[in-house]
Amino acid sequence: MAEGLAFVRREAVLQRLLMCTSVANFFSVAASSVQVTFMARELHASSTVIGLVFSCAAVGGLLAGAFADRLSNVLGSALIMWVSMLVPGPLYFLMPAAETRRRARPGGAVR
Repeated sequence: MAEGLAFVRREAVLQRLLMCTSVANFFSVAASSVQVTFMARELHASSTVIGLVFSCAAVGGLLAGAFADRLSNVLGSALIMWVSMLVPGPLYFLMPAAETRRRARPGGAVR
């Protein structure tokens, strides 16, 4: 492990890739935890629906992995790394557009 870390320290490109991936993973995990809370509390989604949402995201990741070699050959590996970081980001701004289902309480009151 020490030899691998020493190699990364010597290569500037690998250092930048490591930092980029570390930051992206950190915020991805943070956003995922917020998404679960948001879907459960605000959208009143069941655990099944929440699981399906994350399963669909996983399928998207599998598809991206399946086509990564082809995309890299067409666009180049450097551009693919930028696109993979930039494309999903703005989708988080769609979260406020989600609508909650208002449930009627006994007596006709809407919550």
